[in-house]
Amino acid sequence: RDFQRSHGLLMHSHMHETLNEVENSVKGTAGPGKQMSSECSRPFANYQRLGLLSDSFIGAHCVHCDEGDIALLKAQGCSVASCPVSNAKMSCGIAPLQAMIDAGVNVGLGTDGSCSNNSLDM
Repeated sequence: RDFQRSHGLLMHSHMHETLNEVENSVKGTAGPGKQMSSECSRPFANYQRLGLLSDSFIGAHCVHCDEGDIALLKAQGCSVASCPVSNAKMSCGIAPLQAMIDAGVNVGLGTDGSCSNNSLDM
């Protein structure tokens, strides 16, 4: 975070991609590839506590965001990169994009990696 800010860089992280990720963070369950919060909070709340959210933060996916997460994204000026083809292939779900847009969150489209998209085609 400090390096990112001191060099004027963007920060990107896959967030709320799967329901399991969010549930493990709330439970405080550790494991490979899982968000884990010692505070037993949702991933965005944990990132906020760590000072990682700002107008230079881009959250990829954001499928399992609730109203509180969306309000936090808006309040911190974060952006979202939605990857609908990847989320469909991986059966992650559908991001609440209209709720994000209605709340004033900056939303863009992404493809994710080729392993979860096949063609990098939106």
